[in-house]
Amino acid sequence: MHAARGLIFGCWLVVEEVLAQLSDVVDMPPISGVNNAIKVIKSLKQQEVILPEEAELLDMLRRLRNQAAHKEEFLISRQAVEYYIESASTVVDSFTTRYPQLVDRL
Repeated sequence: MHAARGLIFGCWLVVEEVLAQLSDVVDMPPISGVNNAIKVIKSLKQQEVILPEEAELLDMLRRLRNQAAHKEEFLISRQAVEYYIESASTVVDSFTTRYPQLVDRL
């Protein structure tokens, strides 16, 4: 299952980079303290930069990434990993479609 963890981590790193670049593109005010994903997602949602369903999908991705990172006995099906990859791709595609200037930053 190390391969599954690696795939999840890799996808999450892409999502985090897209969120960081999106925050910059929309001139989101700096977040005090550590810029963690929860705060960034919440702020982007409050500013209506991301849709509520995108925020929910991002939260699901974040929670599964945390399980992969912190659960010693992390077990996940191939189908669940494929769904994770597809979901990450869907949300990134959605952002780059609405904010095409993201493409040049990635």
